[in-house]
Amino acid sequence: MPWPDSSPNADADAWRALHVLVVDDGDALRAVAVALLQQLGVGRVSQAADGREALALIEGEGASGTRRRDTKPPRPSSAARGSST
Repeated sequence: MPWPDSSPNADADAWRALHVLVVDDGDALRAVAVALLQQLGVGRVSQAADGREALALIEGEGASGTRRRDTKPPRPSSAARGSST
């Protein structure tokens, strides 16, 4: 399903048909994203605090047509970069 048009004349049924999963470790940012999506009329908005929780939700629902959108991936830790600090 293509992303619905966000114009004032957009088909409200297309927005209601969407199920969006918001994943972010920041509670406040996640809450804002969920509220905005609900205001847009998205039919179902789920949320997860991390990747494991998100995968559990996706696998539990047998999600089909899943699309991934990462607007700002987390920076690797110093251990992952090989730094001693």
